Amino acid sequence: MGTSFKKIFSLFFFLQAFTSQSFLFPQVPATDQITDTIRCREKPGQSYALYLPAQYDNKKSWPVILIFDPSARGRTGVSSFIEAGRKYGFILACSNNSRNGQLIDNFTAAAAMLRDVEERLTIDQRRIYAGGFSGGSRFATVFAVKEKRISGVIGCGAGLPNDRNNFPSFNSGFLYYGLAGNRDMNYLEMHDLPDFYSNQTRVASYQRTFSGGHQWPGPELIIEAVEWLVLQAMNRKIIPADQTFLSYIESKTQNLIYSQLSDGNQVDAIMYMKFAVRDFQG
Repeated sequence: MGTSFKKIFSLFFFLQAFTSQSFLFPQVPATDQITDTIRCREKPGQSYALYLPAQYDNKKSWPVILIFDPSARGRTGVSSFIEAGRKYGFILACSNNSRNGQLIDNFTAAAAMLRDVEERLTIDQRRIYAGGFSGGSRFATVFAVKEKRISGVIGCGAGLPNDRNNFPSFNSGFLYYGLAGNRDMNYLEMHDLPDFYSNQTRVASYQRTFSGGHQWPGPELIIEAVEWLVLQAMNRKIIPADQTFLSYIESKTQNLIYSQLSDGNQVDAIMYMKFAVRDFQG
């Protein structure tokens, strides 16, 4: 075999290996936009929609929110969180398989998504969160109960799981931020959640009411929920305290309380005051 032919032969196998590696380990998806379908490497039948912040870099770790829509609409779930993800640098992933139905199927989808996100991207293991709407919200709570690495939940339009065996227990210590419209069929259930969490678990919770029905909350409300998670990460010294951010959130909280009082909604105003005393100690 001639020298030139050997070089060509070697180059051919190098290119083959490079192409194979690129297929198995593709480049990071586009940033600051939604990629509708990321197929899980280990379970190709499972996929999710993904959003990466514009500044995403594999050299540092990033917080992530795993999202669950009741109808397996990955883009819908990510779209609901995208403004918050963009503002505060969160990776967002929403399953295209998890939906209202069998819990075992949802656990399969959630586990595959979490594993794939961790393998592709650089995740801050202290800041893995779950979120969802309606049945997806209930599942996000179940997932946090079973998967101890979930640090917090943003639950929209529904609270506790349907099966009491999957309720958070005294050993549960994740964060919980609930959002419910005042015309939501699950409004009363959601409004009572802080009492349940404070009396029967170690979960620190927050309940936010808005004018609306059974629906994904608007982007400003999701931003508030994510800001609360950031605030708690600072309070727990997981990330450095940012005095500008703290002053901003304190001002927003005061304005929320004043607006409830001016609207004659004393019940919610008192609830937000109690949360503020806890969250802004000192």
